[in-house]
Amino acid sequence: MDLRKPTVLGDVILDVPGGGYDNNFCITDYIDTTSEKFVAKVVHPQTGRILEIFTNQPGVQFYTANNLSGTDNRGIIGKHGITYFKHGAFCLETQNFPDAINHKHFPDSILRPHHLYYHIVTYKFGVQA
Repeated sequence: MDLRKPTVLGDVILDVPGGGYDNNFCITDYIDTTSEKFVAKVVHPQTGRILEIFTNQPGVQFYTANNLSGTDNRGIIGKHGITYFKHGAFCLETQNFPDAINHKHFPDSILRPHHLYYHIVTYKFGVQA
């Protein structure tokens, strides 16, 4: 599940335990929540479209629409009758570590009275030349 180097998701997604990604990836050089940093890049080679993500959070939840099969595996009907299928989309959600409250070595997840919660996420869309 190492996605630090370019990986075609279609080539690896069926090898992921559970049939797709639904995992929190830890930012290994996370320092604090005062500034955002680059954490992920997605490229669509056929069109050159790119998505870059920057955040001040210590983790990124990566989900690959593993449950969009519907009850009969014919997909889920959406707006304008368009059918959405399993692995037909993905999400990259910046966050603290799941279950952080129960692990002293995880970044603190408690918001105390009179303290501010400051969550930065920037999604940059573009096209590679």
